[in-house]
Amino acid sequence: MTTDHSTPPSGSPSAETPRMLHAARAHSAYERAVAACRHAGIAPDAAQTVPTSPVGRAANALRLSAQSLGTLAGTAPDPAADARCARNAAATAALAAQVAAALEDGRTRSASALRAALTASQAAATAATAATASRLDGTWP
Repeated sequence: MTTDHSTPPSGSPSAETPRMLHAARAHSAYERAVAACRHAGIAPDAAQTVPTSPVGRAANALRLSAQSLGTLAGTAPDPAADARCARNAAATAALAAQVAAALEDGRTRSASALRAALTASQAAATAATAATASRLDGTWP
């Protein structure tokens, strides 16, 4: 007997459910990255295609995250790709928080924001790994 993976089993979430969760996580991470960059005084025009400084790297990561979020909105749901987008946005937020903490010599608020961003980034990486694994083993359409 074969299982039809083109539709989710009765009672299971549709492909839109993880998309909404991953998109919410990605947008939240992006907003944290924007706030950390703004707090650190990193302007969007500081983005460098080939970064030569932490500031250029953070601004470029922010630019790339914005592009990814824009692309995410215009594509069909893909749990693995959606999770990777959220993971990359979380990594951008962690990078921005790290640069902000370094520019402020590790002030308490910046250090706390960095720890929170790293925790969120690790959670997003775990979710991306799980989404990719479920796609590979056929447990998700």
